[in-house]
Order: sequence, then C-alpha cells, then structure tokens
Amino acid sequence: MIIVHLFGSLTQQFGQYAFGEACAARLRTTLKLDGGDAAQPLLLQHFRLPAELAGDAEVAAAKAAGSLTEDTLLFDESVWQRLRDGLYLDGLWHDGGYGAAGVPGLVGGMGLRQPPGEAVRALLERIAAHPEAAALDLRRAAPPQGLAALPASYYRDALAALAYRKPQSHVFVFCDDPGSDAAELGLGPQHTLVGAVDEAAALLLMGSCRHHIVSYHGASCWAARLAPKPGQVVIAPQQAFDPADPALLARFGAVIQPLWPARWQVLPIRAAQPPPHYLQADGGRNPGRPIRVALWNYYEELTTDGFIFRNANAAIGADLLKPWVELHAYGRAHGIDFVTFDQVAGVADLDAVLFMDRPRAGNPAVDALLASGIAKYLLLYECEVIKPDNWDPAYHQQFDRIFTWNDTLVDGERYVKINFAIDAAPQYQLATQQSAFGQRKLATIIAGAKQSEHPFELYSHRVRAIRWFESGAPADFDLYGGGWDAAQFPSYRGKVDDKLATLANYRFAICYENAKSIPGYITEKILDCLRAGAVPVYGGAPNIARWIPADCFIDIGLFGTYDELYAHLKGMDAATHAGYLARMQAFLASPAAYPFSTECFIVTLSGFIAWDVQGRRGETPELAQRAGAPAGARLVQDGATLALRLDSAPRAAAAPRPDLVVYIGYGDELPVYSRARSLWQFYRSFFPDIDIIFVRETEDVARGQVVTEGDDLLVGLGGERYTGAASYAATGTWSATENSKVIFRQMVVYDHLLRTRDKPFFLYHTTVTSVVDLRALQALLADLPASGCFAGPLSRLTAPEPLNGWTFVSGASTLLSSDVVALLRNRYDPAAPNASLPNDVWQALTLHDVERTALPTFNFIRPRAPGAQIDGVAATARAMLASGQFHFRIKTTGAEEGLAKREDVDPWIMLKIMQEIIGHEAQPALTRELCGKYARFVDGGAGRPMPPYTRGDFFSGPRDFPVNDQEVG
Repeated sequence: MIIVHLFGSLTQQFGQYAFGEACAARLRTTLKLDGGDAAQPLLLQHFRLPAELAGDAEVAAAKAAGSLTEDTLLFDESVWQRLRDGLYLDGLWHDGGYGAAGVPGLVGGMGLRQPPGEAVRALLERIAAHPEAAALDLRRAAPPQGLAALPASYYRDALAALAYRKPQSHVFVFCDDPGSDAAELGLGPQHTLVGAVDEAAALLLMGSCRHHIVSYHGASCWAARLAPKPGQVVIAPQQAFDPADPALLARFGAVIQPLWPARWQVLPIRAAQPPPHYLQADGGRNPGRPIRVALWNYYEELTTDGFIFRNANAAIGADLLKPWVELHAYGRAHGIDFVTFDQVAGVADLDAVLFMDRPRAGNPAVDALLASGIAKYLLLYECEVIKPDNWDPAYHQQFDRIFTWNDTLVDGERYVKINFAIDAAPQYQLATQQSAFGQRKLATIIAGAKQSEHPFELYSHRVRAIRWFESGAPADFDLYGGGWDAAQFPSYRGKVDDKLATLANYRFAICYENAKSIPGYITEKILDCLRAGAVPVYGGAPNIARWIPADCFIDIGLFGTYDELYAHLKGMDAATHAGYLARMQAFLASPAAYPFSTECFIVTLSGFIAWDVQGRRGETPELAQRAGAPAGARLVQDGATLALRLDSAPRAAAAPRPDLVVYIGYGDELPVYSRARSLWQFYRSFFPDIDIIFVRETEDVARGQVVTEGDDLLVGLGGERYTGAASYAATGTWSATENSKVIFRQMVVYDHLLRTRDKPFFLYHTTVTSVVDLRALQALLADLPASGCFAGPLSRLTAPEPLNGWTFVSGASTLLSSDVVALLRNRYDPAAPNASLPNDVWQALTLHDVERTALPTFNFIRPRAPGAQIDGVAATARAMLASGQFHFRIKTTGAEEGLAKREDVDPWIMLKIMQEIIGHEAQPALTRELCGKYARFVDGGAGRPMPPYTRGDFFSGPRDFPVNDQEVG
C-alpha cells in the first residue's frame, strides 16, 4: 500500500491523486489517501474515488517507512527509481509527467457523490444547447500558497484567442461578481454568466463545455484534462506559480512553471504597461494655422480613407501600424493634421506629402503631388530585394528630405534615420518567462513564404532552416505565417492572430530579414522577438550589433551548419537563457532602444515636417522658438542617439571618405617574401599619405600581443609553433596549422587597428608579392560604401574537404570597411573547424551574409627561368594600367617548378611593375569602367555584388579583357 497526501487547490489535489494512481499501477499495490489536514480541506471528497481514505495509523506507518518528495518542480524521471511500496507520497506533483499514467483512469471514471441540483441541471441543459460552449473560470478566490493570481489581461487575451480560433463559441463565465467581472473583460454578446457554485458543480459544468480557458488553481484545469472532446480548444496561462514565492524558492531553489499538454494553447502573462506618453513627446508642434500632411503608401489600401491611422494591428505584423496611429493622434493634439490623400479635395489643401516607398508610376494623383510646390518627403521602408526602384538616387532629388533606415545613406539632415518602430516597453513578465523555460518549445519561424532571385535575398535561407528542422529536429520546431503549403511543409501550423503571444511560447525564434548585407536594415522581425521574450537567432544587417547589443541575440552566421546551431540551442540551459531574456528587457527599457521607439518615430517625422513647413511659411519654426536658437539654425539628427538638435554652425562640407590602411602580411616561409618586403619599403615612399603596415609573427612575444619593430607590427605567438613537415615551404600548400597561424595573426592585428583608431577606415589586405596602384585604389573608395564594404579581386578557389566542389572567393586581397573588419574579429573563433581552413575559405564562410563587390586584378603567372628576359613585363604593365588595372599579383612559378626560384624571378617583375606605376598617371575613370566590366563578368552580366561562395561557377558573364599575362601578346 502507498498513501498520497492531498492538499492545496482542487487542481493540485487532482494532480496528487493522479500521481498516486500512477505509482500504485506501477507497484501493483493499493492506493489510499491522506486528506486529514484541517488547514487544507479535502476538495476531492465530493467525488466518487476508487481509492479510500487512510486511517491515522496507516498514515503514521507510511510516514515512518519513508516519504517520497520531488526535488524540482519539473518532472524528474528518477522518481520511479526511488519509488517503493509502503511509502508516503508528499509533494505537489504538479508536472504532467508525474500523473500522466494516472489520468486515463480518471477520464470519465469519476462522478459526483451527490446528484446535481436543479440549478446545475438547468445550466447543463444550456451548455448542451451550444455546440461550441466554452468555459472560462474567472472566480477570484485567493489562490493557495505559491500559486499566482492571474491578471485581467490574461483573460482578455484568452477570449481574443478563442474568438480567433472558434468565432461561434459561446462563453460560460464562472465568476464571483457577474456584473463587475463582465464589465472588466468587455465580454461580447455570446456569453452566459454563471454565479457562485461549489468546486464539484463547477467541475461538472465546465467539463460539459467543449472548450476551456484555464485558470490553474480552479476546477477548469482538470475539467479540460478529464473531458477531452473532438475539436477542443484549451487555452492555459504560461504562469501558474508565483516566481517570487518564498516557500517554493526555499523548498526547490527555483520556481518552474508547469508543462501543459502539447495540444493546449499557452498564453504569456503581460507585464504592466506604462501609461501612453506619446502626446507629450518632444516633437514638432504648430500653434498657428494647422499643417496638413498627406500620407501615400505604395500599398495604397493602407492609405485609403485613413485606414493606417485607425488600425494598429494589420495582417502584416504585430502592431506594425501602431506608430502611424500614434503619430496621427500626436499631430491632432499639436496642430499637424495627418490625412490620406482621398480625405482632402486636392493638392491645394495640403502643406506637405509623405510617400511611404516609391509610389506606382502612372497615377495622375501622384504626378500632381510630385509636380506641386508643397514640401515633399520620401520614407524608404522596403529594401532593394523587394523594391529596387526605391533606391534610385536620381528619383530622390525631387524630395526635400528622405527618411530611411539605410545607414549607408543617412547624414542626419537630408537623409534622416528612421527605423521600423515599436512600443519599446517589454510586453510580458520577465520572471514568469524565465521560470517557464521548460514549458516553452525550442524554436519557431514566423514569416511569409516568399521567393526572390536577388543576390541579397534571405528567403531561401529561411526555407533551408525549415527543411533542416523538419528532418533533423521536427519535435522542436514549428512554422507559422502566410503562404506556406502544409502538404509541402509538415511543420506548418498556420497563420497567427497574435504574433507576440505565439513567439512567447518558444525559447528561440529564427529571424532572417528579407535581405542581408544592407547596413541598418533591421525590421520588426528581431524587434518582435525582443518584445515577446523569444531569443532571436538573427541573420540580416551586417551592423546589427551597432544598434542592438550582441548579447541580446544569437548571430546565426557564427554557425557553419544547422547541426551546430541546433546543438547550441538545444544545449542552452535555463540560466543562460534567462540571462538573454534579462538583457533583452534591459535593452528595451534603456535609452539605447529609443531609435526603435514609437516616440522617436513621432519626434523625427513631426519635427522635420513642422520645421520645414513653418520655414516655408516665413515663420520661425516652433522648435527654434522653444530652444531659443539663433536665426539660421538648422535642425539635424544626432547620428548616435537619433535625437533632434539645433545646429548653428554653417553646413559642413561632405564628410571625407575614411582613411585607407594597407595591410601586408609576410613571414619566413619562402625567401621571396623578405625580398618582396624590401621592395614594398621602397615603394611606400611614393605614397606618404597612405598608412601601410607590414605584419609578421614572432614566438618571442606573448601570445596575442602586438609590438612595433621598425616599420613592422609583430604579433606574438607566445612560443606556440605552427610549422611541420607538411609546411608551405615543403609542399606549396598551406597546412592546417599554418592556416590557423595566418588567421590568428590577422585577427590580432584587426583587433589592434580597431582599438587604436577612433574613426572609420578602409582596410586593404593584400599579399606581399602583389603590387597595387594605391592612387587608383584611393579613387575607387568614393564609389564604395563606407560601411558594409566587402570588396576586392576575385578568383575561383576550390575548397578542401568537407567543402569540396564549392567555389569560394579568393580573399588573398580584400578591401573591408572597418565595420566589416569588426565583424570578422567578433565572429572569429580559433577553436572552430573553419579556423584551420585556408584564409580565403575561412573569410568567405565567416562573412557568408555580406555580399562581395568585385574589383579587377591582373596576374603575372607565365613561368620564367631565373635571369630570363623580363622586359616584356614593363610593356604588359603599361598596357594594363592604361586599361584601368590597378592590382597586379605575381606568382610565376609553382611547386612543380621548384618554389625556390620565386626569389630570383618574382621580385624583378614586382620592381618593373612598381616603376611603371610610379611613372604612370592614374586613370580613375578607366579603373571605374574596368570595375563595371569585371562585375558583369563574374555574375552573368548583372554587375551586382555577389555571394562569397557558391556551388556553381563565379565567372558566367561576358569578358573582353585579359586577366593574366598568358593572354597578352
């Protein structure tokens, strides 16, 4: 015989009883009940129970034989090893794993000891009259010790979720005060209020309903468990226990929320929200004649009859339109009337127009607005993958200002930074989400099914992630969104009514942006994860860590395969995950989240529009009056905080391009390297304004330390050796250890440069046996983005196993903006398998989400014997310089000719090329023209940036220029 202690709420007592049944079945013994605690009434006494009450002597004997208790609130498999006959079961046993084996015996097998009264029978008849009857347990009796009282927001969210899934449902509301409870929830017409009934009657009535909104400590939880029905919807709270309950913390050390049945829908518990404050935002104000601004969206249905100003939550995202609702309200309060164009008689009624993305051509109304003399603004939301015509600089010229998230364009005055905006306050209770770690499924993707052929697209990456999880970990993954075919994607769970609530049921959300490699393209996809408390697994903007702290998300680019990513996610413990959640909420609550806030959105748009229109009217802008600014002050946006400020200084000239730093690494693997280094020492004197650094390693300096020796930077290896029998000097192929050394040396210097330079720069990393016309390279910088730049010569490189057959960019010479330098440094993991591959391959794998811009190169590869006539080199170099070439790579012998010959041949070729460059006038226009040809050569003729590696061939376009000296004369 075993005895189970029954105490607490009806829900808890059912759980304890179910565990007792499961234990008795395992031991094939008798179960008896101890419900004799006077302070804890035996709520199961109203039911016919298969088990009998134990006598005092039996209870005492069982306790003397030993008590079985749980050590954690989560199900512990070891309990079955500790179970033996004669024990006293004294615990909560709330986790479904404990009583799962005992539940089937309870389903349909328990009845009331007394038949129901007339009032209860009448209610049973009313419930039976509604096929979609739903029970909502709203009774507010104080919950037992340790259980949390649920806020009204949970019930409102649950009713909305039920209405979405079962629009014809009729809700039976079990409540203590029908009048006030109904008013508080704003119940719809399809409901019946049920007054106070005892727990036994409540269980019977609720169990007669098809659907359930569960309150953990009431009868509703077990009414749902014991009365399953076809098509049933059960909605339960993420929180049952109070995460801060001192008794639970003292007993278990940590509070862990229950695991509900998998078919139940679990809703998170909302955090208390601060009162709206947007009307008090410090944006533009207009005390005089109202300013009227028309909004025109490319998706015209959103700006028809003021739709965008009245509907916060459109189908395209969670509260995605709410910033426009709040902007409209702010404007009405401060003299700025935002309208849609169909709400005014014509252009004459307007002071300004704001286009959201480039409008469709051929619309007479659009033509009239663009031709008018009113202030005109363009807000660029859609990236070039979705709407490439947004990004035509010539089209931008007709607007007073452009608002955009694009960091490559933003200057704070004409191109003004504006992000996808959110309510930055955390949405759900942090402590509850942290304690619900075990309850939450591993991962989800919420996105639409889309396709694109653009080289920056990430739609295909989403599909690859989905396919991996469907085959590799189907039990840990769900897919939501529009447009997916359930027959093709078995993980598909349909569309979502509440995106944030859905995200909150998962520990991680894989959120690929629509596009990669575009600085500043940070959308609601990651922001919604932060708000919902699902740790983002992010792929998209290369400078994401500039705006969102890197410890608030997981960079998907750090993992070479989805196997590695899955192992990382699956292996993360609750404490580590809780740390992510705490940092995410801290970020949202901090000033650092202001750039993504609705307040910033309102301040930026209203501020600039009011300033411009008031200035056009000949008025002193209200913002200038408020600040007491002198005449001639300009309104500008701070590039770091996005706050608006007044600048009295004259408009500054265009910012200079970042400085150029040239990195030349060399070692003692071959004698040719030291000779080439000497030639570069001579050559650098002709470019005094360019910072050229020479890098080599030494075993005599502490590992990772950088010291200066003459014009060289020495990187310490700390005595660690990277050489062996299979070295480059012996075989002509870099060994894995040599690859590791080169990458380590490179990362140490990158870190050194980032720490010692206080402004952005371009880094040109080239080989010591190359010669570069640095004047032409400097001229090209004006055509390349100051951030997100990954450019350089390209050549086909076939990788070693396990990547054999893939084609990689040869990164022997690479031009990087300093933010991409930082990206490489931040992603470097010396223990990763990739870090012992050739530098070209490692670089491409590490910058997998950054497009590479092709730059031309010319290779001297024709074999030459020592002392052979090399006068032809000068003529070839002159011809190539005249065609726009600026980078010359010299490697005229291979392993089969004997690498020692290179020191007798290649330095002479380098010297000839250097002499020709020094005596040649730079031709930037020809170099730009050649760059265009080269770009079209590598990608089939489109001339766009390309991925750093592919399964196909890079070189698929037309070519009418030579790439090596074997093709010349």
